[in-house]
Amino acid sequence: MENGLNQRRVSFSSPQSHKETRDDEFVTAVAAATFSIYSLEEAGILDLKKIRDSPKFSKNQSIARQPSYGETSKERAFREESRTREGIIIHNKNDKAKAEAWEKAKLQRIQKRYEKMKLQILSWEGEKRIQAKIQMERKKNEMDHQRENVIEHYKRKIARLDMIGQRAIKELEDQRRKQELKVKEKANKIKKTGRVPVTCFCFKSL
Repeated sequence: MENGLNQRRVSFSSPQSHKETRDDEFVTAVAAATFSIYSLEEAGILDLKKIRDSPKFSKNQSIARQPSYGETSKERAFREESRTREGIIIHNKNDKAKAEAWEKAKLQRIQKRYEKMKLQILSWEGEKRIQAKIQMERKKNEMDHQRENVIEHYKRKIARLDMIGQRAIKELEDQRRKQELKVKEKANKIKKTGRVPVTCFCFKSL
């Protein structure tokens, strides 16, 4: 029973509610995509941190060398320390270059993704704005059409009343002329005969 009522409610829902639902779904999808991109970028940053902290890049890149004949322990220690410092400098430069390249690539990807999403949002906004303007003009035209119909209705009604009034006045004028003609005919008869009809003073016929 409840499923039937729910189906009826869905079937009788207005088109406007469907449009609003689709708009809400679009906004939700944009938010989800933004969160996904943020999560991916955060994961990439963690990966970079792991690379920097890994033993592979943290250990010294020194090259062990067998002591040459006649080389003292002090000279050997100085040589190894020099090579160690040189390896650390090269290692730091390489890590910095890798980090900068990685950062640049990630920033470019972020910008590209967000520019794409921005274009999608602007496209959606422009499409909805055009639809809203079309609906507004349609409603305006419908209202103008309804207003024109109302005005035309009352114009026809006034014209019909004018026609009825003019017809009534015309009939009244015709009756007046007929009555006046009868009176004149009777007056001429009185002039000829000298007798005034008794019914002449009866105004029932007037």
